Amino acid sequence: MKRTLHVLFFIFLVSLVVPSSFAQVRINEVGTNDVAFQGAEKWVELYNAGADSVDVGLLILCDFPQYPEIRALPALAGGTKIAGGEYLVVSWTNLDNNNTNDAEVGLYNAGTFDFDDETRLIDYMQWGVGDHRRARVAETAGIWTASEFVAAPSAGQSMQYVDNGVPGAGNWVLGDPTPGEENGVATAVENEQSIPSDFSLVGNFPNPFNPTTTIVYELGRSGEAALSVYNILGQKVIDLFSGSQLAGRYEYIWDGRDDRGTAVASGVYFYRLSLDGEPGASRVMTLLK
Repeated sequence: MKRTLHVLFFIFLVSLVVPSSFAQVRINEVGTNDVAFQGAEKWVELYNAGADSVDVGLLILCDFPQYPEIRALPALAGGTKIAGGEYLVVSWTNLDNNNTNDAEVGLYNAGTFDFDDETRLIDYMQWGVGDHRRARVAETAGIWTASEFVAAPSAGQSMQYVDNGVPGAGNWVLGDPTPGEENGVATAVENEQSIPSDFSLVGNFPNPFNPTTTIVYELGRSGEAALSVYNILGQKVIDLFSGSQLAGRYEYIWDGRDDRGTAVASGVYFYRLSLDGEPGASRVMTLLK
């Protein structure tokens, strides 16, 4: 009898831990602000980063106080059984409670449990501001970094996971929506999406870097050029150059300091080039100390 109780207790403990198959599923993209897909104004994309198929139908999405099971949400692309390397996009009408600038999304394992139980939390992200209701749970679980958040999206932008190898908000950027397929931000950065033909943002070398990196760009014509660095929140860190330049190839070294000469923290940063006020080209770089 005692042995049976020990076995049952062990099974109970195992049941409290998020299965490894679910651990390979992540929140991959979130759309809330003028990013309609298949008729849905708000949606969440999940991605199976593992090799084995995972049925996520009983998993729960959480944006306090909404807690829908994934199987109860309309599927816009894919199905609840996600094959390795594939996606599921679900419509979520009540996502962000009609506040596109401030919300959170948590992904929980199924069952009757306390939403403050970090052992049930699979993935998490928050945007607009920090310290949402479940942020402390994600911090305890090691999924998120204290007080960090993704910048609120502008109209037509989605929030996308790009796997920059840093915790929390450092893996999230804003970009053109790509529901049901590979996130476009990383691809857009590499392919210089929307760059006018009269200038090109070549890249920065090395990347990642510590403490300096060289940013290279080319101008196909003369004009008023501007090269600036921004943090993950979209706040300008420093202007590396702003003024008139002739057509040609240019290189600027950034030493990881802001416009006050203070060394910035490790993390993901963006550098942006524009010419004569035209829509600029942007790339991502990572400072690792």
